[in-house]
Amino acid sequence: SVFLFFFKQKTAYEMQRGLLGSEMFIRDRYMGSVIIIMQATRDTLNFANDAEIKKGLDQDEKVILSAKVSKFNPMGWKQERNIVVTNKSILNLKKKSIKRKIAIEDVEAITKSKSKESTEFVLHIPAEYDYRFIGEKRDDIIQAIKESYAQALGKNMPIYGVPHHFLKDFVTSKSDRKKKKFKASRRKFQNEGRGYYC
Repeated sequence: SVFLFFFKQKTAYEMQRGLLGSEMFIRDRYMGSVIIIMQATRDTLNFANDAEIKKGLDQDEKVILSAKVSKFNPMGWKQERNIVVTNKSILNLKKKSIKRKIAIEDVEAITKSKSKESTEFVLHIPAEYDYRFIGEKRDDIIQAIKESYAQALGKNMPIYGVPHHFLKDFVTSKSDRKKKKFKASRRKFQNEGRGYYC
């Protein structure tokens, strides 16, 4: 749900988008009036206010999204995890224990399944190894990563939509990287990340 708080209603409004959690500020360019649109929060696990989670964040780091997902291990087994997207990084957590923290600029691209029955996606981290996830909040997670990436780097995150239901063939694992065995190029598939921030 969306809540509107009107302080004044005068002339046309100039939108100023700020990635402050889930808030957007719209400012009247003439009267200085402010409308704050409080969107439904994406921090579904309320980690922004969790003292244990905050210990793993930088002082200027803010939680944009938190959600439950399943991570696929190298054997293809699902492991219950929590994912957090901040303005600086992506965190993989086992309950509240941070297992891996990835700087947002280290993510090269995201591959997602376009199958209607699949919510799988892969984070491609060429300097280390990839992550394969599945989760009901997949599209919200990708959206949050795109926003952080655009804010940090001033460009769009490449998003590759593929017809495959399962994405195991698009994952470069730790062992793959050691063998310098990188999986099929994603560039032959449609890049859906273009034009997000113009």
